[in-house]
Amino acid sequence: AMAEILGYRVDELIALSPKEVFELVHPDDRLFVKMRVQYLQAGKDVQIRNQYRVIRKDTSICWVETMHSTIEYGGKPAFLYGAIDITERKQKEDTLKRSQMKYKIKKGNSYLVKQKSFNVSKDLCLDLNKCGFYITVFSRCLKEDVEKILGKDLDIYWISEKKGDKIITSDFIDIKNLIKKLPQRDNVVFLDRLDYLIIKNGFNETLRFIQRINELIYLKKWVLIIGIDPKTLDKREVSLLENETRSVKSTTPLTLPEDLNEILHFAYESEKKGIKLSHKDISNQIGITKQTTRKRISRLKEEGYLIEKKKGRFKIIELTEKAKDLFLTNML
Repeated sequence: AMAEILGYRVDELIALSPKEVFELVHPDDRLFVKMRVQYLQAGKDVQIRNQYRVIRKDTSICWVETMHSTIEYGGKPAFLYGAIDITERKQKEDTLKRSQMKYKIKKGNSYLVKQKSFNVSKDLCLDLNKCGFYITVFSRCLKEDVEKILGKDLDIYWISEKKGDKIITSDFIDIKNLIKKLPQRDNVVFLDRLDYLIIKNGFNETLRFIQRINELIYLKKWVLIIGIDPKTLDKREVSLLENETRSVKSTTPLTLPEDLNEILHFAYESEKKGIKLSHKDISNQIGITKQTTRKRISRLKEEGYLIEKKKGRFKIIELTEKAKDLFLTNML
């Protein structure tokens, strides 16, 4: 059956060397398979079922789901593997999931969401949950507050020094052990309020924890989402976290017309510098009339990207959280 899946004759498959057998695994999945085998040999607990890609004799790609058990072979301990071809199933699943997702998320990866609010994290969790992922949240926010935003169909652990059900300390060993004990399924671990963990443990120790947990996420083909307000860190710390994670990107491009996009960009860059813009500032910078400025700002307000506030006899514009989230997820 294995020879049939891979397109070899039985005698050809048996004649392959250990190195050649390993090279049947897709290059992008070899590290994953290698680490799984090393964990098994070391007696570490890993999930019994695994999914990865293999290369057929004709060089086409095939998805397999493998199962293993420990046996004795020739008087020595060995691992017995079985595999089934799940290529068609994976293609259907992946097509469905991609069509439903607002953001580009890949199993085995960790993502940094730079935000003040739950807007992006909410969309991520809702999308992943619809696609069959189970969400486990670690947050400094109270359970009822998280549920109001993310919904009740998830596991929530309150990070606190108190004791009780669904409460966990800020100790990284406790958090990692709990993550390791999650059921063997498609899991999303949402680590919210990283700033609190940094305050309790220090930035360097927090970074080391992220590095260690990334390995676990990769091996189990799960997804890690890390929420942080970038203003709580300096540029070097944000850069170090970015090196250990991926940024969240939208599956659909921004559809705002170029004329509105230009104003939004200008407003965003000005706000980063602490500059509050008036209608006159925008007219002078972009080179449009006051009437045109009013019309474009009005349209951006209707789309939920800008708000206006009175400051004396001037109207000052500010970006909404919706607009900020667009920049934070590299959509603009």
